[in-house]
Amino acid sequence: MTERNEELCILKTKVACSVQGISHVKEKLHFMQIENKAKHTQLAKADTLVALKREVLTRTRQVRDGLRADNLKLQQRCGLLGNTTLLRDFEEKVDTSECLQQRLEMLKRRHAELILKCAGVKQKIEQSKPESQ
Repeated sequence: MTERNEELCILKTKVACSVQGISHVKEKLHFMQIENKAKHTQLAKADTLVALKREVLTRTRQVRDGLRADNLKLQQRCGLLGNTTLLRDFEEKVDTSECLQQRLEMLKRRHAELILKCAGVKQKIEQSKPESQ
C-alpha cells in the first residue's frame, strides 16, 4: 500500500506540475492573443494611414502634373525671356543689325556724295567741251 501511496504521490506531483505548466501556457496564450489584437489594431491604423497618404500622393502628383503643363505653356508663351542663351543671341543679332543699318546709311550718304561729285564732274566736262571746240 505504501508503494501505491508513493506512486499516487508521484502521479499527483506530476499532475500538479502538468496543471501548472498548462496554466502557464494558457496565461501565455491569453497574453499573446491580447498582444496579437493590439498588433492587428496597429496594422489596421497603419493601413488606413497608408491609404490616406496614397490619396494625398495621387492628388499631389495630379497637381504637380497640372503645374508642369501650365509652366510649359507659360514658357512657350514667354518666348525668349526664359532662355538666356537665345536672348543673348537675339540681342547680339539686334546689335549687329543696328551696326549694319548705320553702315548702310553711311554708305548711302557716301554714294549720294559720290553721285553729286560725279554729276559735278560731268557738268564741268560738259562745260569744258564747248569751250574747247
